Amino acid sequence: MQKDKIIFNQARDFSEKLNDTFSFLRQNFKNLSTTVLFVAGPFTLIGGIFLGLYQSQVFKSGFLKQTSLSDRFQNIFGIEYLMGILFSMISLSIVSIVVNEYIRLYNEDKTENFQWQDVLPGVKSNFLPIFLYGIGYAILVMIGMMLLIFPGVYLAIALSFLFSVKMFEGKGFFESVSRCLNLIKGNWWATFGLLFVLSIIQGLLSFIFQIPAFISGIVMGIQGLKNEASGGSDFFLIIATIISTTGSQLLYTVSIVGLIFQYFNLVEEKDATGLLGRIDSIGKTPDVKTSNEESY
Repeated sequence: MQKDKIIFNQARDFSEKLNDTFSFLRQNFKNLSTTVLFVAGPFTLIGGIFLGLYQSQVFKSGFLKQTSLSDRFQNIFGIEYLMGILFSMISLSIVSIVVNEYIRLYNEDKTENFQWQDVLPGVKSNFLPIFLYGIGYAILVMIGMMLLIFPGVYLAIALSFLFSVKMFEGKGFFESVSRCLNLIKGNWWATFGLLFVLSIIQGLLSFIFQIPAFISGIVMGIQGLKNEASGGSDFFLIIATIISTTGSQLLYTVSIVGLIFQYFNLVEEKDATGLLGRIDSIGKTPDVKTSNEESY
């Protein structure tokens, strides 16, 4: 048993979820960050290179001076951009799997002598389903946005547990969607509030990784307007983009961990699985919050 282990399977109020999210991240920073970098890093690197090449091409082609819509369209949807987006999607899927799998192992007391390779079986078995679930999530949210803005926003928050439901409960796509909608009932605003706060914190922390890309973008933009782009600027832009994407995806773990705490919180409120487990293990009932969380 790990010292000061955090119990996921219990109900928490808003402040407890925030505090435990960062307590868990501090406690597991070395193992979790190393695992994310080693497993998702190669795909993040490739995606960053393609996105860097894409931005370089945009500036070199005089995009900022173009007025033709067709010229802009061709520059936006070039092969570099599409490949960059593809590898970014792959990387984000792997980051989500790694964090969920790490917490699954953590809950089973299997991370005390943890090695980053320990998550690889889970990554291999879950990558394709999670990648496809991500596409399904995007389609459903897009349909919601096309119908009316609010249904899309509602689904974006309600289905934010989709990956966790798949990995912790092993449900199919439509079963997972139904499970997410059931869990979110009466708790949408609490989940939105948690994600909103975590997104702000994550955004502030990631700003430092965006600085090199911001500077290189300004330099390349000025050079593009003057038709003075150089190979050195291209290299710096690619490196800056890699730093930006790597930092952003590493910090994405903040929101994922917070969402997993909220997932277990809602499961506990709906099913009391943690309470039942504690009853079985110690034979008495601890105090557990079961009130609706909307008043966070």
